[in-house]
Amino acid sequence: MLAPKRISKGLLDWADMIFAMEERHRAAVLTLNPQAGNKIIVLNVPDVYKRDEPELIEILKTKLAEHLGVNW
Repeated sequence: MLAPKRISKGLLDWADMIFAMEERHRAAVLTLNPQAGNKIIVLNVPDVYKRDEPELIEILKTKLAEHLGVNW
């Protein structure tokens, strides 16, 4: 399944933080914008889930809370 909004160099420049599920996603971001490396956080979540799968949502909430300082 394709992402609803494709990433672009402009979006990467705009972002303060960039979250990637896997290291290969980080590599893809760096291909578009090598200067974005210091903004990328790899969550180490295997990209084996379907979009909006409840288990994935819970995993992402937990992982993102660590970086965003939120409590869902």
